[in-house]
Amino acid sequence: MYEKFYNLKERPFKITPNPDYFFSSRGHKLALDYLSYGLTNQAGFTVIIGGIGTGKTTLVKRLLRKIGDEVQLATIANANVTPIQFLQTVLQEYGLDYKSDEKISLYITLKNFLTETYHNRKKAVLIVDEAQNLSPQVLEELRMISDLQTENDHLIQIILLGQPNLKEVLVTKDMAQFAQRITASCYLKGLEPSEVGVYIRHRLNVSGGDSSSLFTGEAINKIAQHSEGIPRIINVICDAALVYGFADELSQIDDRVIDEVVESKKATGLFLPEYNSPSGEEEKTDWEKRLFSLEEDVVQIKKKIDSLILITLKMISKKH
Repeated sequence: MYEKFYNLKERPFKITPNPDYFFSSRGHKLALDYLSYGLTNQAGFTVIIGGIGTGKTTLVKRLLRKIGDEVQLATIANANVTPIQFLQTVLQEYGLDYKSDEKISLYITLKNFLTETYHNRKKAVLIVDEAQNLSPQVLEELRMISDLQTENDHLIQIILLGQPNLKEVLVTKDMAQFAQRITASCYLKGLEPSEVGVYIRHRLNVSGGDSSSLFTGEAINKIAQHSEGIPRIINVICDAALVYGFADELSQIDDRVIDEVVESKKATGLFLPEYNSPSGEEEKTDWEKRLFSLEEDVVQIKKKIDSLILITLKMISKKH
């Protein structure tokens, strides 16, 4: 819509994860170093925790672009599964055939694949997104998978990406064995106020635009304030601001445009930046508490539906 008006090759503030737009803030560079360390040293588990929209997925995509073809990759985004379903999903993501739903058979198939991958001097990587939704039973399966190793190296590197409540799961007594296997971990926060302007100009540069004066300093300060440094919220505000600017044929986005965008988003209920406590503690606003409560309700409903589906499939199988 506004690309031609602002001499851009493409929309610079899309919210889809794109490694081309990776911004190496202090926190994101540290997290990337942790991920690189985990893969280089064949760590069992690497954990990246961060709030919604802080750039966890973009970070991993950037890492995978760096390491290239030497990796056999499996990515799991749906964590609300049973242990057997989880193992089957892992095999599917690696492109492996399996004919059994027995755990021992699935493990043998996976171990044979990982052993072959290791002997071919490649790395097997498993990425689990939204890991805070994993049940204790599936986390135990992950721990057992991490035990697949040679005398010196792990056969698989596991990267867990999760929201802040993943930390609450991992520090419980029941997760002690699991937590001891975490070699590298990092908490990804929003950008510092001083980084927001650099981030905006970076994305404009990547999209081929003139980043020097499109957003005024006052506009950038307002964006930093309202977004609390969360990259996804910055993108939402900036993208909408460019739409507003295009509609009014503005050559420059000032703080009045940002105020208009934020008020519009708040009025429609679509603008909810995360709260980041300056002390480092992950406090939750009333909105977030309700959101997490709703997510948990959805998880429980999903589990009940999965159970009903399994029962129905077994009944159909017996009839035939």
